[in-house]
Amino acid sequence: MLYYDSDDRFAHYTVCARLPANHREFWVWPLKAAEFLRAGCGARTPNQVSYPPRAGFDDRFVVPANARALMRQVEENAMSKRHAGGKPLVPLKVIIDTDIGDDIDDAIAIAYAARRPELDIRAVTTVYGPVKMRAKIVSKLLHVLGRDDIPFAPGAGRPLGPIADEHRLSLAPNQLPFVKETDSLRAPACASAEELLLRAIEAHPNEIWLVTIGAMTNAALLIQKHPQTAAKLKGIVSMAGETRLLLAEYNIQCDPDAAQIVLRSGLMRFLGTLDVTRRIVMREKDMAALRKADTPPCRALIEMTDLWKPHQSSKVRPVVYDMCPLLWLYAPQHFKTQPTGVAVELQGTLTRGMTVPVKEGPPIAVSCDVDRKAVLDELVHTLAG
Repeated sequence: MLYYDSDDRFAHYTVCARLPANHREFWVWPLKAAEFLRAGCGARTPNQVSYPPRAGFDDRFVVPANARALMRQVEENAMSKRHAGGKPLVPLKVIIDTDIGDDIDDAIAIAYAARRPELDIRAVTTVYGPVKMRAKIVSKLLHVLGRDDIPFAPGAGRPLGPIADEHRLSLAPNQLPFVKETDSLRAPACASAEELLLRAIEAHPNEIWLVTIGAMTNAALLIQKHPQTAAKLKGIVSMAGETRLLLAEYNIQCDPDAAQIVLRSGLMRFLGTLDVTRRIVMREKDMAALRKADTPPCRALIEMTDLWKPHQSSKVRPVVYDMCPLLWLYAPQHFKTQPTGVAVELQGTLTRGMTVPVKEGPPIAVSCDVDRKAVLDELVHTLAG
């Protein structure tokens, strides 16, 4: 497993591997991502991959061919145990802003993030339409995940701009029956997402990533009403938009005016676009692995998937669009991106909500390809491993 070793996310990764019993438990050295991938294919020493080992490390240590398997064995311990002189690995703080309850990928993304040692969920907020119903689903899901420590709150239900389909805002989420009348649900931590966002960001200035996997209304309101607090975000990453196909992606379409504010704010760092993220369709063996695991989180996801299926005529199995921005935060090597300025079309009768590449404006890492197999393997290992 690769872990970040500095604030410069693209500079180095940290490799940890279990050694024989007569050695120290863990040895760690910084390694460039591409070099690690080569090293994982055969026995090489740190010197053989051309990156000098940190002072005090034994350069005779060899990365075995099964390095990836070893990484999985030690990933939990590696978050707290480091070689003498190393610094502890600090999980990335995230707030997840979600329209959970309609498509199944929101629930999968939250469950995934809650189980990753690289991610520290500081809050979950809901957005678009029946936000209080969505908050109930969040409350139940977090409880099943054993994460009652994570605060949540309902956010903005109405878009900032004109509403094309008023009826859609009042539809109950198809996964609402996941919440039973007999469930004892935690109450939201705050009356509104706005309050929770302010509290979390001010408590950890310049440390929190805002991850939007629904309409960008809550993020836009934060930027509009509290620009000084918004500036204390480490950045925003999203599943949203489409810059190559002539269509308006759903999350943008739900609130194009909000998306324009966020995309032009200079805070957006990554866009997992529709044409790329829709390639990550869970395989039948992935669903079988969740069923076989038979843990409370896996049973919950299977139940929510069963509630979602009757409402999806075009999808055979879940498409995990929404885990992409979360995964990109700590494993960007799974994605190919292109720095691109992005604007939202707001005027066109037929094109409102389309995201358009533009020369001016802040560059964003826009997805253009993904290692589908690696992403699915990571997901299943995390949820059912």
